[in-house]
Amino acid sequence: MGNVLLSLITFLAAFLLFQIELIIAKIFLPNYGGSYLVWGACLVFFQAILLLGYWFAHAMTTRLGIEKYRLIHLGLLAATLLFFPGKNLQIIFGQTSLPLVADIFLRLALNIGLVFFVLSTMSLVTQVWLSGSKLPARFNPYFLYAVSNLGSFAALLTYPFVFELLLDVHQQLLIWRIGYFVLIGLNVLAFFQVPLDLQSLKVKEGGLADPTLTRRTRLRWLLLGAGASMMFMSVSNLITYELPPVPLFWIFPLSIYLLSFVLNFKKDPWCPHWVANRIQVIIGLSALYYFFIQKLLLPTLLEFSILLGLLFLLCMYCQRELVRSKPLREEDLTGFYFIISLGSFLGGMFTTWVVPLVSSSMVEYMWSLIVISLTVRHDPAKPLLSPYTIRLVIYLNIFLTLWAGYFIHYNFLGVALLFVTVSYLFKELAGSRHGVTLVLLILLAGVASHEAMWDKKVTQQTWKLRNYYGLHSVVDSDNTRWLYHGSTLHGAQSLSPQDALTPLTYYGPKAAVSQIMRSDFLHFTNVAFIGLGTGTATVYLKESQRLDIYELDPDIYKIAIEKFSFLPRCLAPWRIFLGDARLSMDKVHDRVYDLILIDAFGGDAIPVHLLTKEVMGQYRSRLAPDGIILIHISNRYVKLGPVLGRVARDMGAKLCRTFSKGQGLYTSSEWMILTWDEKVFSKILSSYNNWQEVSSEEYRNIRAWTDQYSSIIPVIRIEFLLDALKNFKPFYW
Repeated sequence: MGNVLLSLITFLAAFLLFQIELIIAKIFLPNYGGSYLVWGACLVFFQAILLLGYWFAHAMTTRLGIEKYRLIHLGLLAATLLFFPGKNLQIIFGQTSLPLVADIFLRLALNIGLVFFVLSTMSLVTQVWLSGSKLPARFNPYFLYAVSNLGSFAALLTYPFVFELLLDVHQQLLIWRIGYFVLIGLNVLAFFQVPLDLQSLKVKEGGLADPTLTRRTRLRWLLLGAGASMMFMSVSNLITYELPPVPLFWIFPLSIYLLSFVLNFKKDPWCPHWVANRIQVIIGLSALYYFFIQKLLLPTLLEFSILLGLLFLLCMYCQRELVRSKPLREEDLTGFYFIISLGSFLGGMFTTWVVPLVSSSMVEYMWSLIVISLTVRHDPAKPLLSPYTIRLVIYLNIFLTLWAGYFIHYNFLGVALLFVTVSYLFKELAGSRHGVTLVLLILLAGVASHEAMWDKKVTQQTWKLRNYYGLHSVVDSDNTRWLYHGSTLHGAQSLSPQDALTPLTYYGPKAAVSQIMRSDFLHFTNVAFIGLGTGTATVYLKESQRLDIYELDPDIYKIAIEKFSFLPRCLAPWRIFLGDARLSMDKVHDRVYDLILIDAFGGDAIPVHLLTKEVMGQYRSRLAPDGIILIHISNRYVKLGPVLGRVARDMGAKLCRTFSKGQGLYTSSEWMILTWDEKVFSKILSSYNNWQEVSSEEYRNIRAWTDQYSSIIPVIRIEFLLDALKNFKPFYW
């Protein structure tokens, strides 16, 4: 009974802890711009509070003992009832002038800080409680850490596929609060049902120190905790800069990270021996894969699957080494977890906040591998560096350079040669104590030149910038300048002076934006652009028109001004408002727009919060009676048409769509028009053959997106991902 009770408490606390992270992030996204920056800020806050909770539990149980601390524990649970979840969660946004990150931290601290703190202590408390009890399992309390991570894992998997899919935020919070009250009841029950062995506790207090707990051991715990944390966050960054910023895609790396804890900390730990025995090779292949995926040789689904597979192996190694070096005494248990948590927090801060400010590449991935390589145990008899090791390092760099230059396109034999050769070289490098780390440092130092060789988009004239909103690349090739966000094209301009104002990519003469903005019967005096990009669409504006631009990322504005000439040469007078469009538009009241053009993308998708009923209502309030909303919905991964169709129907609007096929410098694109004017809608359909009304059959089974509800699962283009796999010929050469 006691084991089951403590296991239930541990599981439920972890479940609630991770689920509230996702719920709160979903609440915050529409109010702060919908970018990964919001999730990153939330994640660092949660890590900081988790670290604080671990420190508090460690300090208090060490100083007071679990007997006295149990009373404090129940008191903290009761104190949370004075705030959320004892009271409804009411977050009021937009009333401070603090920087975005500071504002997020403040609101998180005021609204869920205490309850998150209490939940963060729960896993450590139950383990110390178990180790001080009379239960037979007291000699191995570490299995509760596996139970805790299993609860976190369950929360992550069920959220997008159950809670987010079926329930809105209000319903999610209601169920969460019920779960928290159940947790309080279980803790009270455990207080009476799981008594302590007071005599055993006195013996432990007078026990001898563990001689194996040296500074070197603690430093290794710190590095293992940091390495695994940095690794899963680095993979999250790689995925998030390409896919939409929604919790569904954030959970995969985090789930793998948690699963590695579950498998290694359970009663019968599981981790294949070859993972540790071949860790240098795994690290080497992971480093190679960082550059390999930039060639875009494989289908997206296959690339991400391999990336997640390597993440799993690296995390399994880190957790295996933690379990093998865990302290022998239960009294050192809380300190063990505190150091792991400290490493995770420091790794998270470095990955999320430091690297984007100091590097224009995703080098946190390489730094993660370096940290993990420092934890590998070596035979002291092995040489630090030998002439053979130095030769291997030189051979490896020469081979990678030659391979990247020779194999421009996919070639099975070439790929096989690459991975076999790199595996062999890293296996040989394991013969010296720090050969692998040396190679990684050299690759890190030359990451810019290696990326230029491996990335098929990059040329010698490439300019790159990274900030908290993503990785921007301006590439000059074929007498054309291209703008990429991650690997997604966001616009282009001819470098020939005579063609500089010719719109390219999604905005060519046959694209929807050209048809509508050059229309003979549609007249736009006041125009709003939500999303700037290269500013290509400004070429369609005349001197008699007025333009307001809403752009989230200040660096995109600098790129449009300094690297492209569309906006500087725009004939219409224009104003720009930096920040989230929803928040900025609320502050601009001097214009009613005849056209609102939505072309805001994060990676390959419009942020979810720009497609909800609330924001469409906001746009309508700023739209002239005969005005239209023109929306760019081109996307490889998500079908946005049904989402807008359902929102339009619920709001009594008319919706039509067109698709333009790309050729040469013109890119295929899909656009939609939403209007509340029947005459304008009929005129568009009768004047242009390519515009078709959206059928109600498309969105019949789709629930309208709101600030309280959105789920990307029903509209994922799974056929696109599967077709790319089906059409892939792995043995082609």
